[in-house]
Amino acid sequence: MSLRLKCAILIIAFELTLAVTLFVTVGVIRQYFEDAAQSISNSSQSSVKIRRLRRLLRDEFTQIKLFPQVETSPDERARMVRDIDYIAAEVLADETLANLIDAYDSPEAANEILEKLLAQRQVEIKTTQTSVDATGDSRLPIVGSAHLELDQLLGQWEALVFDHLSATARGSFDAFYRSVLVLSVNMVVGALLGVIGLVLVRRWVLLPVIELTEAADEIGRGHLDHRARVRTAGELGQLAMAFNGMAADIERLNRQMVYRERAAVMGELISYIAHNIRNPLAGIRSLAESCRRTVDGDDALARQHDEIVGSVERLQSWLREVEHVCRPMEMKVQSVDAAQVIGGVVQAFRPMAMRREIDLHVTSSNESGVMLSVDPTHFEQALAAIVGNAIEACDKNGAVTIVVESRHAKRQTVVSVKDSGPGISEALKEKVFQPSISSKHDGTGLGLTMARRVAALHGGELTYECPPEGGTIFKFTLPMVEGLEHADG
Repeated sequence: MSLRLKCAILIIAFELTLAVTLFVTVGVIRQYFEDAAQSISNSSQSSVKIRRLRRLLRDEFTQIKLFPQVETSPDERARMVRDIDYIAAEVLADETLANLIDAYDSPEAANEILEKLLAQRQVEIKTTQTSVDATGDSRLPIVGSAHLELDQLLGQWEALVFDHLSATARGSFDAFYRSVLVLSVNMVVGALLGVIGLVLVRRWVLLPVIELTEAADEIGRGHLDHRARVRTAGELGQLAMAFNGMAADIERLNRQMVYRERAAVMGELISYIAHNIRNPLAGIRSLAESCRRTVDGDDALARQHDEIVGSVERLQSWLREVEHVCRPMEMKVQSVDAAQVIGGVVQAFRPMAMRREIDLHVTSSNESGVMLSVDPTHFEQALAAIVGNAIEACDKNGAVTIVVESRHAKRQTVVSVKDSGPGISEALKEKVFQPSISSKHDGTGLGLTMARRVAALHGGELTYECPPEGGTIFKFTLPMVEGLEHADG
């Protein structure tokens, strides 16, 4: 599946999510309006019950007022009482009315007042009828205070229900307009987010991937110095940095391979030349030694023969050094304890340091038990060349310090050799690692060259610093990698 298709799927998923959100929003709004409609219906029913109860109570009060001029039958009076009691029971059991009354007063107290007034009304009715029946005088005052209080209380409740009904209707219309506004804004925002998502996906995903593809094509064409542009610090940015690191490693390995091929060809050529030179040199030396035996020891001719033999020996020594430099080195890297490798070098140079009264010691800057991924033999020879130079550079009562440091953030191990000597002269700073360059009168200048070559074959480097306070610091910077096997052919 291509990355474009994946991005399209993500955008479709986003739009579907937006649609689901809208659907849920509409559902919630619909539920709200259903609840509002139910509330309006309940309030309307409550209002109808209250109006009916008020009408029945008024009819009853009118019949009592006209009694005995207009006499009603006992069945009709009983029916009216039953209707009033039934409607009053419905009003008392109405939850909507109870909730509205609860906002202003306790519904229990309101129900008690209604029941009390209903009971008082019955008492007043019986009292009025008894008085009229006993005296036969219809002009007796009619007691109707309970009916009036009931009508007043029910009027207040009816007004309360009506206010609630009006507020619910107004709230429904306001909610409708707000819902339309919310849905419209949601649609617009969703569309804008979709467009912004497309732009960001193109910038954050598609362009970095295209650049990585182009960089890979450039590397494939042989342009090993080409690097991908790092746009972000996210996953694709890390991928670009890893790609650039891989390109740098490939470039370094390519240089190493070229160097090794050239070294192999040069080694064969040097071996051939050295072999052809050794035969005449051997004949010259043999002839000089034979002539030396035929003359006296104090003769000037004998001294000349000795000089010839010494010159031949020096030339043969130089040929061996040149062959050693050009000979390919086989690297067998393994994980070894830094203390063991450095300890062997220190033990070998301890007598030399003691004769010169030099303090030679080892320190670890962060932790003990540091492991090195090196070829023990070649690395010991390289470190020995640096330590030997450091001891010879120090004056009497000087110091040479070997420091081991692990840099876990950079995955590196650094072995430093610091001396208290005069430092490297300005004339030699640019030529320190060149062959045949040495500050010692009997030096060949090959020690630092070989040490730097060993560091490079381990995937590291050998550098030096000249601090302002004096002395020189040579640093082996090696990768913290285990289980590697390198061969320098």
